[in-house]
Amino acid sequence: MRGRLFDVMAGPYNASLSKTLVGDNFPINFGAAIMLPTMLEIEQGVGIKSGTFDTGDIAAYVVGAVGWAAFEGTARAIHDSGLSLPIYRMLGIQ
Repeated sequence: MRGRLFDVMAGPYNASLSKTLVGDNFPINFGAAIMLPTMLEIEQGVGIKSGTFDTGDIAAYVVGAVGWAAFEGTARAIHDSGLSLPIYRMLGIQ
């Protein structure tokens, strides 16, 4: 189970990395959350990288990407609604 939790976190990690490199482009970042770790898993399956191929890992990547998308959508909705404005004011963010 510990390995699956690590695999689930690969999706949000790669999405955040993509957001840092590419910018705020949701489709590209969501695709990166799934495709980058899946490509690594396939490389393990064909012997390019060392490791063990497991289809359960790919499912974990998808779960992590969906979790990241839900978080990203919720954070955007809270920001757009203005509910975060008191927190921004308290922290001195304009």
